[in-house]
Amino acid sequence: MKMPWKHSAITLITLPLWLYGQGEDFEAFMREQQQQYDSYVAENQRQHEQFVEQFEREFAAFKKGIQSIWGEVKVPDNTRFVEYASDSASVAEVDYEKGQVTVEAVVKPDESELQAQQRLQQRVREIVQHRGSNKLIPVADPGKQEPVLDRPLLADQVHTSAGKPVSEANADSFAKKVAQKAQTRPVPASSDKAEKKLTVSFPLVPDHLHKRARPYLALVGKYAKQYQVDPRHILATIHSESHFNPMARSHCNATGLMQLVAKSGGLEACRYVYKKDRIPSPDELFDPEENIKLGAAYIHVLLTRYYGKLTDDSSRVYCSIAAYNTGAGNVAKAFVGTSHLSAARTKINAMNSRAVYAHMIKHLPYTETRDYLQKVARRMSLYQ
Repeated sequence: MKMPWKHSAITLITLPLWLYGQGEDFEAFMREQQQQYDSYVAENQRQHEQFVEQFEREFAAFKKGIQSIWGEVKVPDNTRFVEYASDSASVAEVDYEKGQVTVEAVVKPDESELQAQQRLQQRVREIVQHRGSNKLIPVADPGKQEPVLDRPLLADQVHTSAGKPVSEANADSFAKKVAQKAQTRPVPASSDKAEKKLTVSFPLVPDHLHKRARPYLALVGKYAKQYQVDPRHILATIHSESHFNPMARSHCNATGLMQLVAKSGGLEACRYVYKKDRIPSPDELFDPEENIKLGAAYIHVLLTRYYGKLTDDSSRVYCSIAAYNTGAGNVAKAFVGTSHLSAARTKINAMNSRAVYAHMIKHLPYTETRDYLQKVARRMSLYQ
């Protein structure tokens, strides 16, 4: 589906101000500039909402079709990549948290299990060489889809039985051996187009997370320096948000490696980086470099604009970690019962960082955020 506003922008008038003098003409010029900018912001918001509404309609119809074939629907999330074939009759799922790939193919009423196995083999071949997709709904002609990444999703993360990395050269033989291990299983009774499926799983290498992280270290270092954020903070955030899954997406429309929500963290990051009230498009947020850039910038905003007046650096980090997950208002509620940031900052500054951390673990409004704070804080030590 086309992301209509990826490159849209309104070029504001930049004529020399001296042409307008300093009287009524200048005031009219400034009003015109503001009107054009307001129109740009409103159009960006409208296009974002239009895209979301259209996508939700199309995805609901897609899920209904999948349900009729499979009796269930697999949906990707922040730690799982899921993609159905264009005919919806096979599916590949990469679980980055469990370190496992599962590939399935339904046995169509008009085909043999051998034919289904051949389709399964093709799906295995495709997933080990897949270069990413930001499409939840399969495109009609996958060959015409531009790759999102410059390397396969599973590069260096899948080995043959002989311990060699799966590559373009050996992907066919690997897929054939894997498909031969497929097991026949029934599909849920709610399917009205198939009675059984072939399924097979194979593991990622033990250090798969580190292999996924390695290609992004330079980008993290670049934007950590540019936005004055500890690179360990960024890496621990990516680890906790997506397990370094560049195609990550969550139920709350958080996108990419750093799971930015376009209308909140994404918007604030764009304000800081590009000096515009612009909601980033899905295409932008699925681009690893843009995602890391905006994610690092958003952490910088939290550290400096929201918590810059905190006197203890560790307290600033703890508060920004929690706010990245739940918003600064909910962090304030943990301390003063309301979203009043100024009052919360005063109370936080009267505590040492250990007390601040312990207080949030006990009083943050949501269990998810309490767990998230512990994960990110603990994982920062992994990236010395």
